[in-house]
Amino acid sequence: MIVAIHQTKEHIILAICDTVIYKKIFTEGKKQLDLASKFYSGTEKTKEEVKKLLRRAYIVNAVGQESVALLEEEELITKDNIASIADIPFTQVLLLDESTIKE
Repeated sequence: MIVAIHQTKEHIILAICDTVIYKKIFTEGKKQLDLASKFYSGTEKTKEEVKKLLRRAYIVNAVGQESVALLEEEELITKDNIASIADIPFTQVLLLDESTIKE
């Protein structure tokens, strides 16, 4: 998987995509997944490395079968959270730690 790490003062945002679709653009009608954009420009990571990064992330964008499946495997999303463009699955998730949840 290719992972781009975007760091703000307070949060880490991950952009994850499958290696086989990295740097490609997928279009369906007016919708587009642009994996050639700077946002997805990152480095190749193993599944275990990505799992460690997920523990620190605040927002995760994942594109592709392998990347989306990893979020599902880690129980961060369900099938209901997955959309697709040109048959390429993608999802976005905001990960809150318990201290930020207000009841």
